[in-house]
Amino acid sequence: MLVADPIVVEIDIKPPSKMVYVGPPDISHRSVTALDLHGLMPVRPTLFPITNQIADKLVLLTGPPTSLRGNNTTAWHRYKDLIDLHYLISTCRVDGDLLRQAVATNWNWNRMDTERLPVPYRVYGQSPLAAPDERQVPWEAEIDALRHRWPQLRAYPRFSAMVDTVSHFTAELSTAQGSRWRPGQGWEPDPTAAARAAQRALYAREDRARSARTQHTSTTPPPAAGPQHRGGPDQTRGPGLRP
Repeated sequence: MLVADPIVVEIDIKPPSKMVYVGPPDISHRSVTALDLHGLMPVRPTLFPITNQIADKLVLLTGPPTSLRGNNTTAWHRYKDLIDLHYLISTCRVDGDLLRQAVATNWNWNRMDTERLPVPYRVYGQSPLAAPDERQVPWEAEIDALRHRWPQLRAYPRFSAMVDTVSHFTAELSTAQGSRWRPGQGWEPDPTAAARAAQRALYAREDRARSARTQHTSTTPPPAAGPQHRGGPDQTRGPGLRP
């Protein structure tokens, strides 16, 4: 049966060594099954945590672009990530303690020359350039092109305003201990911070225990010594075999 309006799903797969989680996964608020049918169970998958999503984008946007565009001379950066970041900051509550940890342990630092976010926050290639060897990135033009191409993005501010929003968000991140970000309100004390810290410690202990069990059970024991290991009737032994 043909579908008139198919949905394309892209799956981004990374090895576990590149994915460092700082807390439990988020739980989706609605089922991914679009139809409510008798006997069809709703599916609410676990999701990549918001704090890790924000940390990935915060870090990647400050580093050099990893690709070129067209004639291989124009730096092509992650323009959509800046829009995503503005959306997340404008709509999501964020745990400050988890976000600081997610930024500090983000795997993208491994390919960059720095280990911390710039203060005030700026994206790589933003004019004026921060270093002589920094490459100019056409942020203004490309963000405007995206806003023109997609009507849904026209409600978003222009490039400089989005960077200002991110800069305001990160300005007090280093001192936001025990705080939570509330869109439109800023960083404020979180009365549940202690309880959630205890919960994170429990998750960490469970992860370590699970990892230890996995390492113990994943080791394949050597095969028992059989006739093929002891040799044939003449009791000869081949090289490299267990006696």
